[in-house]
Amino acid sequence: MQNCLIKTSRQLPQALKVWRTVTLGGLVAAMSLLIACQPNVENDTKSDTGNGNAKTVGQGNAHDSDDDSDDDSDHDNQVAKHIASTMANAANAANASAALSASRLQTIENLAGVPMAKLATFDPQEIKQGGDTGITITSSESYSKPSFNITASRKGNFFIGNAFFKQPWVVAPASTDSRDGLGALFNVAACQSCHIKDGRGHAPMTSDDSADSLLIRLAMPATTAKQQQQLANSDIEKVAHPVYGGQLQDRGIQGVPAEANIAVSWADAPVTFQDGYVMTLRRPTFQLKNPGYGEFDVT
Repeated sequence: MQNCLIKTSRQLPQALKVWRTVTLGGLVAAMSLLIACQPNVENDTKSDTGNGNAKTVGQGNAHDSDDDSDDDSDHDNQVAKHIASTMANAANAANASAALSASRLQTIENLAGVPMAKLATFDPQEIKQGGDTGITITSSESYSKPSFNITASRKGNFFIGNAFFKQPWVVAPASTDSRDGLGALFNVAACQSCHIKDGRGHAPMTSDDSADSLLIRLAMPATTAKQQQQLANSDIEKVAHPVYGGQLQDRGIQGVPAEANIAVSWADAPVTFQDGYVMTLRRPTFQLKNPGYGEFDVT
């Protein structure tokens, strides 16, 4: 093949829609061909009627005088590689299904309601489920990046906000007056202490582990007619504790006792699926120890 059928990877999802009826193996082969082929070495100049810009394709690279920057090219390459990787994973899934026993395969298909071959079918839209906001970075830093389609004028706001998200607050007064005022009671000193790398945190594994990513909400029974009416009208979310409020704060600045310490223990909880497969989950039990301002039970 002398000319590449598709010259930018941004067109790959559209091409895949045309070939989605091809068998999985054939689709993998077609994708490999698309990614491996190169444009004709002879220059191919076309007029872009959409924006009036001229595009020149030659020596294996596409150049757009306004729209195609180096970042776009890198992103296109990443998308193409990501598509190829996803296709390979789908092929591996199909091979894995062939290794299943007939009874296990039948059970999976009955539970899913579709044939196993359809379960392993590649959907091009899985690549960018967030549309044009999606990025192709798959490392632990993926949640810390701005949206792909964010404008250059707004990136400054993103990075300023991200800096506040990462940097800890300090006790006032301090030389850093833009981030002072921590306490007197608090949970953690920085947003990222809970939302690690802008993603999910972790529950404490033992009673000695920290509860940085865990919040304990407090509530009391509605014992008066007024409280019951407020709850019924959604005027209040809950009846807060008269001393500790609606959220436990398990830290305090120097000289200020924390409201309590959070301790957790875990117990195994086996779950049996319809096909007989057993998955062991864990059920947590939380305890509040060392209350700093009196007992939690209010009579």
